[in-house]
Amino acid sequence: MDIFSRRRQQLVEILKSTSVSQLHKASGVAASSISSCLKQLPDGRYLRNIGEVTARKLERGAKKPEGWLDGLVSQDGASTPYKPSITTEYAVDWIGAALEKMNDQERRDVAAIFSLYATYLRDTTKADLIAAIDQKPAPEILKKA
Repeated sequence: MDIFSRRRQQLVEILKSTSVSQLHKASGVAASSISSCLKQLPDGRYLRNIGEVTARKLERGAKKPEGWLDGLVSQDGASTPYKPSITTEYAVDWIGAALEKMNDQERRDVAAIFSLYATYLRDTTKADLIAAIDQKPAPEILKKA
């Protein structure tokens, strides 16, 4: 399942407890945009994907923790990240979607972040990782992460 399918699936879960109109008011995402994310075309594609910015707005509007639409935090809304069993395809789609929006320098900076993340992956929290980035000589963008 790619990142957009996962977000769409999670959006359906949100809409089981609220309406498109209420989610629009709470998130600031146009009701027509929310509906477009769920409208499937005859060829099986969807009219619109849920991008990174829209996903974060929808999460805030639905009072879900950041990353919930991506499946990066538990289903009950707890902010403690869990380690999902994801496929390589899912990971590549998720990362690829973000990298497509970046310029060459940003891609190099992200590669540096991944390198640091891999070093700390097993025994770290997001806060610990950010602290490690701040302590090492790194491009300015890494210090803003």
